[in-house]
Parts: sequence; structure tokens; C-alpha cells
Amino acid sequence: MPLEPCQVVDAAGGQLWVDPQFAAALNRAGLATFADYLTTEQGSLFRKIANRESRRLELVLDDGRRVGAWLKRHRCPASAWRWWPFGRDEQADASDGRREALNAERLAAAGIAALRAIACGERQLPDGGCESFVLTEELTGYTQLDHFLDQRFATLTERGTRRDADLDRLLDQVADLARRFHQAGFNHRDFYCCHFFVAEPTPGQFDVTLIDLQRVEHRTRGRRRWLLKDLGQLSYSAARERISNTQRLRFLRRYLQSDKLGVAQQRFARLVLLKHAQLENRHGVHA
Repeated sequence: MPLEPCQVVDAAGGQLWVDPQFAAALNRAGLATFADYLTTEQGSLFRKIANRESRRLELVLDDGRRVGAWLKRHRCPASAWRWWPFGRDEQADASDGRREALNAERLAAAGIAALRAIACGERQLPDGGCESFVLTEELTGYTQLDHFLDQRFATLTERGTRRDADLDRLLDQVADLARRFHQAGFNHRDFYCCHFFVAEPTPGQFDVTLIDLQRVEHRTRGRRRWLLKDLGQLSYSAARERISNTQRLRFLRRYLQSDKLGVAQQRFARLVLLKHAQLENRHGVHA
């Protein structure tokens, strides 16, 4: 799904990219120009904060099926335009909306399960700021990982000394996804359980995918700090009442692809757990 070149679609200079498979459905929904995406009041408002808003829409496909989609709109004033330090992602100068769509494209090309972008657009404002949006396909049948753990698995107290093979299998899949994501050169910056979505199509078999790709970066240097941050966030957001310290170490062994950690790997694991502890000191134990 190549995002370039974008097409100028209105007199204000908005640039728009649309996945051809969804073009007819978007036209039926009244989303034909960049301005349409910035002004539509369709669907339901999910969240609105300063300079950012998200809505859930419903699209009707050519065969009559209805699919959900999430529209995220961004407005970045010139005063908030970021300075991008040396060594940061090569796509860091893209708008918020286009960056998420580009990241979805790059992860798909790398064979990493992540949300799918349907459309994106951006427009430079006269004051030097930027407006942008991204529309992504809803992950039907998926639940965010922290909620899935709560709904699907017993607490440590309820489980006692029994091991849960299904839980082990799920944690292995999350570790494998995290490893492939990092090995491909990416870091997430918000690698919390709420940004892993899980489906269980058959009992004990899981599909895991990533969402919220706006801040994902691809780095060629200075990556260690960001990998530690990602893994510390993931460990911190996995509730202590369901995931034991033994399981966290097992997760790291799976991530590092080593049953017996060497000296360097042990140091890496300790630093991940230190990041976890720092987050707990700052924010309290994750519920």
C-alpha cells in the first residue's frame, strides 16, 4: 500500500491517500476529500483532547458487509512542532496521521502483525502548523491484552502452583512479536499491554497484533535505551496479580531466545526489570 505520492484533493492543499479496496465504501460514507475527514461528525466520538480526536465510524463494503473503522484527527500548531534529534526515525518529519499510516505500511512489509491503515491525509496550515488524520480498520473480535488477561485467566492466588499452558503460550507469542518488532529496527515508545490486541479463534490458539503506531520509530543507532523502555513498559502494564516474576523472566528468556541467559543477557534482563520498577515508583503498581 504505497503512501506516496499523495493526491491534492482540495483547494486548501490537503493531501489524501486512500486504500483502493476501500475507496467506494469511503465515497458512500461521504469521505471523498481531505476536508471531509476533518469535518465529518459521523459515527460516535470516542475521545477528544487538546489537538486530538478519535471517532468510530462504520463503512459499508461493496458486498454489503459493515466494518468498523477508527478515525484519528490531529492538529499540531506551529508552536508545538517538535525538534527531532539526531539519530531519530527517518519518518519523524511526517505529520501524526501520516506517520501512523507509514508505520502500518512498514510493519506489514516486515511481516509484523499490526493494524491496517485505510486512509490518511495531511495539510500544512498558514501559521506553519499541520492538520492530519489517519483512518484504520477496526480489529473485530480482538481485545486489548490487559483486559484479555483479566477476562481469560485466573489470578495467581486462584491458580496457586498450577501452570496454565494457555497463558504460557500467549506470553510466548507476545514475546515473539516483541522480538521480531525490535529485530526489524522498530521501537514503539508506548509498548503497554493496552496496545497489544489479542483474539482467540480456537481455544488455546491466539492471534496477537499491535495498535497505536503513531509514535513508532525505526532507528539505526542508539536503540538499546528504547528497547529497554519498551520492555519495561510492557512488564509494568502486565498486572502483578496475574503475571508472576517467574513468568516475566520466562518471557525475557523467550524474547532473548535463550533458555540460559549469558552475562550480557542477564544484565539486559535486570535493566528491563529496573525500568519496570522505575515506572512503579513513579506511577504506582499497575492495576
